[in-house]
Amino acid sequence: MNGPKVFYVFNRPRWEKQRLYERGRCPDDALYGMNTLRKRGFTVEFSDDGHDFSSWRSRLILPVGDVLSEKGRRVGFHLWQAMTLREKLKRADLIFATADSSALPLLRDKAKRRLSAPIVYATIGLAESFPDRRGWIYRYYKELAASADALIHYGEAEGRGLIERFGVPRERVHFVPFGVDTAFYDKAPSYDGPPIALGIDPRRDWPLLARALQGTGITMRVYTNPDLLRGINPPAEFERHAPVPSDVVADLLAEAAFVVLPVVENSYTGATITLLSAMAAGKAVIVSRTAAIKRRLRAGEWAKLRARSAGRRRGATQRNSLFKW
Repeated sequence: MNGPKVFYVFNRPRWEKQRLYERGRCPDDALYGMNTLRKRGFTVEFSDDGHDFSSWRSRLILPVGDVLSEKGRRVGFHLWQAMTLREKLKRADLIFATADSSALPLLRDKAKRRLSAPIVYATIGLAESFPDRRGWIYRYYKELAASADALIHYGEAEGRGLIERFGVPRERVHFVPFGVDTAFYDKAPSYDGPPIALGIDPRRDWPLLARALQGTGITMRVYTNPDLLRGINPPAEFERHAPVPSDVVADLLAEAAFVVLPVVENSYTGATITLLSAMAAGKAVIVSRTAAIKRRLRAGEWAKLRARSAGRRRGATQRNSLFKW
């Protein structure tokens, strides 16, 4: 007998990642634990249909998202996705929207009684997007966010902003520490490669890293989108590379001398996924102490961990003792 049907709604296409997962080349955390849930007896479904903008109807909808997201300056609003998936979502017992841009249009549909299933909304930065609490877009998002059946956040400090700025009932706000597929990164580590820094989150503080590397003579490989480096004049030590697939990331982490993750102060991210992935690979990490992680980050544990782990394979529990997670 199949378990409850959960429909995952992703803010970006995921079929290619699912195919890579099936070949052992992508961790399940890139799919928000979807395959783990399936293994536990749930019926799980998702679709990339809402990411196809080839039709004239979809192109007519695009300006709506541009207005509501202020052309990317705020969280998005994937109205076309909600419209495309509506009939499939009606058959779900629960809808899990993995980001703000996918969740908000679904909450709009539920308010209009087009959907009836409970919606679990995972926010990634909504509370940071409207610090001044002004404007009609803010008021509209506030109304929608407060109607979620459950609103989860991965940055520990983010919950207060959701309650105070967006009026989400306290009992519906849940802090869920993010986890990674530790087995995917569990490779025999070496320390022969150069130190690395990586990430495509716009909260990465690449200017800080460029200044810190200047004149050190330490070459660091930096893997990120080129557009996030605009306006930066990096020193020779700052070696730029394009983002790479998950399986390559795992290899890079296994070989790296150590990992550096600079992040600007915010309440929702401390390079969390990459931080946990690097820890799962058994590497020491230098990370910014942002509000999202500082209460759970325990510094200075690496030497103790290496001493305990000497001569034997590191287990996931030991690796994660670096973090009270």
